[in-house]
Amino acid sequence: MLGINRIFTGLLVQEQDRICLATSGTFSQARVSRMIEDQLPIDDGTRGEVKIEKNNGKPYFAIYGYGKEWPKLHLTLTRFEFILRVADGALPTSFSKECFEDITSFKTQLLLSKLNLKVILRKSSRPQNTTRFRILQISSDGGIREERIEMEGLSQ
Repeated sequence: MLGINRIFTGLLVQEQDRICLATSGTFSQARVSRMIEDQLPIDDGTRGEVKIEKNNGKPYFAIYGYGKEWPKLHLTLTRFEFILRVADGALPTSFSKECFEDITSFKTQLLLSKLNLKVILRKSSRPQNTTRFRILQISSDGGIREERIEMEGLSQ
């Protein structure tokens, strides 16, 4: 999870118990993403779970939980090594631009999948006149925390 979160945020975070889906506010494949769109807690399977699984003899990074099917990332040896190197402290774009783009494309798929779920849930609720922003902050121990900012009068 460490390498995935560092690639998804572009920051040296230490978070390993959840997946942080972040953007730059306008672009999901930016090098640094400080706007938290969502966080998916990963635990023993009660809420969410991450697995490396085989499908037709090929390894995939798979997310389970939250009442839906999630996109999966095909793990080539190069992608796997890239994730491990980033977890060890390498900058995401210093190893492989192609791998960086592949994994940020996977993040975009996750964001779109999550967005589709939110749109379904919002249709049943009344419209709100408040827009909420969740800004990614890094605590002193490298954990992800969020600062919430609300703005009234903006339509969503």
